[in-house]
Amino acid sequence: MSATAAFIAFLQCEAKLAEDRAKALRTTAFIIEAKERKKRRLVSRPKKHTAFTLFVQENFEQIKNSAESASLESKDIIAIVAKQWAEMGLEEKQAWKERAASIKDADPNISQELIDIYVDYVDDPGEENARPKKKVAKKSVKA
Repeated sequence: MSATAAFIAFLQCEAKLAEDRAKALRTTAFIIEAKERKKRRLVSRPKKHTAFTLFVQENFEQIKNSAESASLESKDIIAIVAKQWAEMGLEEKQAWKERAASIKDADPNISQELIDIYVDYVDDPGEENARPKKKVAKKSVKA
């Protein structure tokens, strides 16, 4: 093997090692970013008080503790409560809406307070924080 060929082989090995180190660094950076995103998601933000959520909060335990639905899962109980809500008249729903509005109006500063506290909260990281997609080289097809 000539000196030139040996030098080329050495450079190729070094390039491969550099690629492996870069890949390891990218992986580490991704893991650190994922942990940071998880910390932001773990923030316990208060639930919105809508008419439906208040209705569910009040009726969920009643249905769960009733004898006929003791063996039901939570999703089934929610389905029952949602069906009750759908069958409810407009006057009854309006009473729940007024109740939700009174809770919201009880503390008018809560909106700005929540904005200050949860400014970094991310519901869905979406595309901007998603893992970068690998670029796949297209293979050329010879005819």
